[in-house]
Amino acid sequence: MMTKTILIGVLLIYISACSKPAENKNLPLSLQELITENSACICDPYLNQFSWRNQTVYLLGFTGPGCDWMPSYYDIEGEVIAMEPGYTMDDFMLEAKLIKTVWRCEQ
Repeated sequence: MMTKTILIGVLLIYISACSKPAENKNLPLSLQELITENSACICDPYLNQFSWRNQTVYLLGFTGPGCDWMPSYYDIEGEVIAMEPGYTMDDFMLEAKLIKTVWRCEQ
């Protein structure tokens, strides 16, 4: 009986440790996968939600000081948005309104 109780306790801890935060469960699968792919925290990744040109846009960015990266933009369905040539992240930040930080890698 004691062994079963310990086993159940260990399983509950394991399941809760592996579950994603509730707010991420509402994200499209492709964005959930991005979070998983970047969970090693290399270059300090983050995923922010914005309102831009009357649509929801997710921005995958990085804050690591020694990292060379390009922003990635995704629509509400998790599909990549290809910005027009010459359109920079600075342009995006001037037009967009930050809604929330969806995920930030924390070690």
